[in-house]
Amino acid sequence: MRRWFVTLMSLPLITACSHPAPPRAMPRTVETLVLKLRPSVDSEDLAGEIRARVESPLSFQVGGRLLERRVQLGDHVARGEVLATLDSRDLDLAVQSAVAQEQAATAQVELARTDLERVSHLLDQGFVSTAERDHRRVALDAAVAAQKQAQSELALRRDQRNYAQLTAPAAGVITQVSGDVGQVMAAGEPILRLAQDGRREVAVVLPEDRLAHLHQMHAELSLWSDPGQRFAVHLREISAAADPATRTFTARFSIDPGAPALALGQSAVLHLYEHHGGEELAVPTTAIFEHQGQALVWLYDAHLGVVHSHAVQVLGADGNDIVIAGLHAGDIIVAAGTHVLKEGESVVRAPDSERAQGSA
Repeated sequence: MRRWFVTLMSLPLITACSHPAPPRAMPRTVETLVLKLRPSVDSEDLAGEIRARVESPLSFQVGGRLLERRVQLGDHVARGEVLATLDSRDLDLAVQSAVAQEQAATAQVELARTDLERVSHLLDQGFVSTAERDHRRVALDAAVAAQKQAQSELALRRDQRNYAQLTAPAAGVITQVSGDVGQVMAAGEPILRLAQDGRREVAVVLPEDRLAHLHQMHAELSLWSDPGQRFAVHLREISAAADPATRTFTARFSIDPGAPALALGQSAVLHLYEHHGGEELAVPTTAIFEHQGQALVWLYDAHLGVVHSHAVQVLGADGNDIVIAGLHAGDIIVAAGTHVLKEGESVVRAPDSERAQGSA
């Protein structure tokens, strides 16, 4: 009896030493989104590159061995600045030969003119015939024509001698270098590429099926380095023929003068929009989750303070937004953290999260 008494008396002590029940968890705080209708648009983002309005491949007008190249890739040059020179020894010899030919032709003119004057004097005295004088006049005309030809040849050779220096046709930046000292350049073979100062454009590549409505779409430009800032652009030209390798077309959009200075070669994004006149609902990609192949969102019940999963139909993508059907304007959904919630879970809306969709 004593043993049982001790055992029974110890039970309250054991019960008193047990751990208390864990406190009830606080409701989770979530970021919510109030859905609003927005204009229905077709939009697309295309990768592009900042280019100069005028890009000129530069080459010598005569052939020869490259003697000097004074600029490097990325150098800024002024109008008329000498960029490269050719070995001009052969051109100098051609000029000297043309000078000699011009001098010889001039001497022939003087000789023919003297002969004509002498024959004309003899004709007046009756010692020669009229035919002889006419013959001397024709010889003078031929000598004058030969002189003009020699003078033109001399001017041509002198111009070619000047072409041994390649000068910048305008101020700009060297964006490509194709020749180096010692290389034999053919006439017209590009050695440099000059992006002229002035207006800037963005060049993008488009597949054939996007060309039909390109003229009707609104366009904006943003930079990879500053995606939050956008600039107005407008379509200037579309290439007349497709690239033979990729079967794509290049389109160039002029950047409005109000944009800040943009560096050549910067990566950019071209945003294209086309309005249809209707309205649509869109949610951020972070609001969508999937279960058993069905796209769902967490719909917030403002009266009970809980969330319930709700099936939606995905109609398309627009940047970081998903265009959907199956909800209504004014519905409140969870905008982020959908993977940690459970059906019927109590939540608290973050005070600064009640932003309206489409207000950006």
